[in-house]
Amino acid sequence: RIEKVFSIQKAFIANISHELMNPLSTITSQIEVILLKKRSDEEYRETLSSVLEEIKKLNIISNQIINLSKYNESQDNKGFKKVRLDEIIWDARKERKSNPNSIVHFQIDNLPENDQSLFLNGNEALLKTCIVNLIDNGCKFSSNDKINISLSIEKDRILILFENDGIGIGEEEYTNLFMPFYRSQKTSNVKGFGIGLSIVKSIIDLHKGKISVFSIPNKMTQFKVKFQTNKNA
Repeated sequence: RIEKVFSIQKAFIANISHELMNPLSTITSQIEVILLKKRSDEEYRETLSSVLEEIKKLNIISNQIINLSKYNESQDNKGFKKVRLDEIIWDARKERKSNPNSIVHFQIDNLPENDQSLFLNGNEALLKTCIVNLIDNGCKFSSNDKINISLSIEKDRILILFENDGIGIGEEEYTNLFMPFYRSQKTSNVKGFGIGLSIVKSIIDLHKGKISVFSIPNKMTQFKVKFQTNKNA
């Protein structure tokens, strides 16, 4: 267990160092080049614009690290209340960020007669962040900018499936998938920092839920999320 912890920490440090060094190296090289000789105003503007883009990337990474740390902390159920999960999913569909034109199909299977089964004790804002990240992730790596979401009730559990058609994930990557800043070699050409799924898992853990993944490479990927219902919350 200790070796596993050290291995995870080592991979985390390596990944975060890589993500930070890329924009820093770009900023440094651009400034060094622009200072070699006198340039036109247009050249200065172009360099400053490029440097600004790299700084924005660093800001995004910094904010994601702060959020990840916040979600990993025990919040003693702060902000938890009785929330209805299907309504949170409907709201999250409108707030997706990566591709607002993507297709998100949502359905509820075997809807219970007692709608109290759709409630759980949780933080609405965090759960919405979790759902938005899963939607964005599914659409980003799909072959058709589409994700299918289904919600069902299994006894005292709420089950949500997020499924897309696309490049898929190798089984050997399952254990690393929720590691901060981990990115598969298959996704190196897709924009991102590899922290969204880490935030997702942290939020789900905070709500005492579970998340798992199943994938067929070059065909489909499915994320399964389970929450305990709390009818009396």
